[in-house]
Amino acid sequence: GEFHLGYSRSELQGVSWYQLLHWESTREAQSKHRLITQSEQDRSCILLVRMQRRQSDFLWVHVVLQVRDGQDSNQQSVIVCTNQVLSSNK
Repeated sequence: GEFHLGYSRSELQGVSWYQLLHWESTREAQSKHRLITQSEQDRSCILLVRMQRRQSDFLWVHVVLQVRDGQDSNQQSVIVCTNQVLSSNK
């Protein structure tokens, strides 16, 4: 988020990933989020989203979402996102 989106680490502290998405990308992101968190088989997926940069323009980003189990049995699972920036779109 710091390099490509232009935000500082402190600006992103406590900010939901959904707040950085273009409104047209939120529905698919929510659908894929539900898919990987509610399924026993499908624990990863890909999607194409637009993410807002600090300068208020948008970047096209290819995202791979993967559910990873916690290290200990009492730890909650996490979603790891691997992002590939494709292009900017103003």
